[in-house]
Amino acid sequence: MGSDPLARSVAQVDDDEFRQTWSGDEFVTWLPIVLISDTGMWLGVDRGGEWVLGRLEGMVSRGRPLPQSWLTVLDDDEVIFRERLEDAAARYRLPAVVIQANVPVDEILDMAFRSRSPYWAERAMRWLVNRSSTECHLERVRELAAARWPNQWTRQTAKRLVAVADRSEPPNRAE
Repeated sequence: MGSDPLARSVAQVDDDEFRQTWSGDEFVTWLPIVLISDTGMWLGVDRGGEWVLGRLEGMVSRGRPLPQSWLTVLDDDEVIFRERLEDAAARYRLPAVVIQANVPVDEILDMAFRSRSPYWAERAMRWLVNRSSTECHLERVRELAAARWPNQWTRQTAKRLVAVADRSEPPNRAE
C-alpha cells in the first residue's frame, strides 16, 4: 500500500484524469503524473497512493522491488524532474510537497549503483552530487570509487564524495 497522505491527495483528483492499464495480472487505475522518457514511459500513482511506471497504452508496473525500468527516472537531471513533478502537482491540484517527498528516489539511486552499468551509475552520481547521501548510498559510492567498471567521471566524483564524507565524520575515539 502506498503513502497515506499521497493516497488521500490522489483521491481528490477527478476520475476522468485516471487511466486503466493492464499490469500483467490485473487492471491498474492510475494517474499519469510525469512523462519520463521519449519512449512514452510515465511515472504515475494509483488510487492507493502507490507509484506506478508504465505506458499509457501498454503495461504498467508497481510495487516493490522496483523493476529496472524505474532507472529511466534518472535520464533527466533531478532539477528538471522535480520541476515536472511540481507542474503536475499544480495541474492535478495535489500537494507538491507530498508528491516530491514520496517518489522513491533513494531506491532508484541504489538500484542504479547496483546495476553495474556505467551509464546508470553515472546518471545516479549526477543526482547524488546535489543531495545528501544516505548511509546506503555512501557505501555504494565507496564501492564505485574503488571499482574498475564505472567511467572515469563517476569514479573521480565518487572519490570526492567519499573524501568529503570522511572529513565530516567525527573521529572514532578508542578511549
